[in-house]
Amino acid sequence: MDETLSKKEMSVQELRDYTEERLADILSVLSDVALGDLTVEAVVESEDIFGSVAMGVNAMIKGLRELKEQDKEKSMLLEKSNQELEDFVYIVSHDLKAPLRAIIGFAEFLKEDYADRLDKQGQDYVRRMVESAERMQQLINDLLELSRIGRYKNPYVEINAGELALKAVEFINPPDDVKIDIADDMPDIFCDEVRMQQVLANLITNAMKYNDKEKKKIEIAWIPNEDEDLDEFTISDNGIGIEAKHLERIFKIFQRLHTRDEYGGGTGVGLNIVKKIIEQHGGTIWVESEVGKGTCFHFTLCRGEEDEV
Repeated sequence: MDETLSKKEMSVQELRDYTEERLADILSVLSDVALGDLTVEAVVESEDIFGSVAMGVNAMIKGLRELKEQDKEKSMLLEKSNQELEDFVYIVSHDLKAPLRAIIGFAEFLKEDYADRLDKQGQDYVRRMVESAERMQQLINDLLELSRIGRYKNPYVEINAGELALKAVEFINPPDDVKIDIADDMPDIFCDEVRMQQVLANLITNAMKYNDKEKKKIEIAWIPNEDEDLDEFTISDNGIGIEAKHLERIFKIFQRLHTRDEYGGGTGVGLNIVKKIIEQHGGTIWVESEVGKGTCFHFTLCRGEEDEV
């Protein structure tokens, strides 16, 4: 159509045909873009409203191209970072754990075969050597486990929360002085069964470890939640409790409230792992506690299957 032809000189039919033609061109381009083709461009052949729209569409396409290129660069950087992390994990697994195993092995050899040649102080040194090496080995294992969360995912399955808690208890095999009650009204949940069992085992083990009562009690329960998208669970105990000033920092990495000798201690990584797993399931975790009376961990899980979390 002649660009010099004014709209006043157009007949109604010509104006309608022109409008439909330009709209069809622009919609065709937008359709291609919606399908992922960012190589297309709208034709700008006039200075009217359709020309302005076409220029706007082209500006949008250019912006999308730039975003796609940025995403590509970010993906490449992320892939590189993941590879570097994989290399680091390999180095830690092999180059650090191997000498630790050797240290433990030689120390055990000294303890067993040279016990009669070592005085009491020498035997104590060997014992400390073994304990320190084993502690470092556990710390390395915990850090490796922390690095795997989010990178390695197991498929989500539907399982009853009570059944999952029972599996965790059976895995721990608590001593006779520990009584663990699991509520009967536990709901079915969608989760990474391996990771969630890890969460429960960690929280139950802590409840057992940090408890000075003659009869240790642990209760695992489900709390009906007003939020229809979340399930809330609690693990409570009658242990030593946690001071209010420490409640915020216990989920941070390397934050330990007790020494390695008092109540067994820990690596300071376990609760950080728990927090990351819970968050991976679309939930949150928090704690309430009273010194001398016990601690209650609350955590929520997002209802629905993996792609809904």
